[in-house]
Amino acid sequence: MPAIVYLNADPQIAAYYDEKRERRHLLGLGKQLREQLNVDTALLLQLIDRPELMTSEAWIRESIMLRNTYVKPLHILQVELMKRVRHAAETVKDNIKRAVGNHRRYRRQHTQLLLSGRREWSSGIGCG
Repeated sequence: MPAIVYLNADPQIAAYYDEKRERRHLLGLGKQLREQLNVDTALLLQLIDRPELMTSEAWIRESIMLRNTYVKPLHILQVELMKRVRHAAETVKDNIKRAVGNHRRYRRQHTQLLLSGRREWSSGIGCG
């Protein structure tokens, strides 16, 4: 189980979060945590006597690596969105409200289309 946790940890993404952080006084903590992750990972590899984590569970390792391909861009996007919220909170809130409103309108239209299709089908029009 610890191997999965360490394999999921990404010091590069953590450093990217720190790089964009506005509270500069916390940078030392982030660096310490990344260094501790490296030490702990090395110790775990020594304890399990393997060169890499999860080598005996290749399918899990591969799944995590595949997952990370999709998760990394989401982290980068989250950092950017957090920065925008800090610098233009009202504009971001307006954009979110507009996006949510558009989504609700889409859902309502989609539901109406589905229901109208069901009525046609149930009345025999949709039957072949």
